[in-house]
Amino acid sequence: MNAMETSATTFAPVIKFRFGADVRDAESAGARLTDVVVAAESHAILAVGMRFGLFGHSVYAPVEHVVAATQDNVAINRTRAEIEKDGLQPEGVKLSERVSVTQAGKRLGKLAQVSFNADTHALRHVVIDRGLSGEVVVSATSIEQISAGGIALVAPHNGIGVTMTPYRSDAELREDAIRAIESYNRLRVDMEGVNVTATDGVIWLRGFVSSEMNRRLMTDLVSATHGLGELHNELMTDPDLAAEISRALSRDPRTTEEHIGVYPTLGRVKLRGAVKTAAAREAAEQLAKAAPGVGEVVNELHVSADANVLPVMASVTNTEDVVPGGR
Repeated sequence: MNAMETSATTFAPVIKFRFGADVRDAESAGARLTDVVVAAESHAILAVGMRFGLFGHSVYAPVEHVVAATQDNVAINRTRAEIEKDGLQPEGVKLSERVSVTQAGKRLGKLAQVSFNADTHALRHVVIDRGLSGEVVVSATSIEQISAGGIALVAPHNGIGVTMTPYRSDAELREDAIRAIESYNRLRVDMEGVNVTATDGVIWLRGFVSSEMNRRLMTDLVSATHGLGELHNELMTDPDLAAEISRALSRDPRTTEEHIGVYPTLGRVKLRGAVKTAAAREAAEQLAKAAPGVGEVVNELHVSADANVLPVMASVTNTEDVVPGGR
């Protein structure tokens, strides 16, 4: 499908739990992930269950002891002995690969994986194993109820149903998105300033590009990626960044009377020209660094009591250079 650009989902790191994944305790002892426990009402994760060895019962560790969790591995900062001694029996709903996912009373498949916001522990996505049809990923916003009886998705309404996106690993989805962008030669230079992140069928493009045209081109190219459910293009263009910093300079009393040239290149900003005081020079650098997402700031401003005009700089063609953000 062609995913439409959207801003409905806020970017955040996630922790993933695929049932059967390898779990390592603080002493690198191996276990198998058996289930996760979520709050009945909020669906936030409370604890993870694991089984050491082939036999025995599951033991639980609070989610606060999870230091890393990906599709393949989970790391716990407690030892097996400590976990077993704690004897935690968390209250809540246990989710495992035995849990069925239904919609309007019809079974869709079984639960394969769940992911949560790493900071808030809120449920973000579930992956459903549909057997011969493969795995699909569904947003937590599509869940109507989670109980001991299983997970029920909201029923279709007015012809609009739940979006079920073919599931692909984050690495595969990210690689395909980058490959799609780099297939267009003019975008390869801009990729230095672009951060591509893929999580459960959602791709975020963040960072900086040289122009609005290149920003739109990236949206068009990535939208055709197989396994994409949502696309969030949060890229900022160099001209927009120059304007943002220029506005900040014009509004701050320390720099409002100064004539400063702002030159961004994929998030790396150069400040050029002359200012009347060292304090103004330092303030200009602080304001530039405070702009959203800015990387390095190169302060080439020099202090001169005669700094009344912005010097006109010559380009490689020896013609007058238009100064982005200059005043």
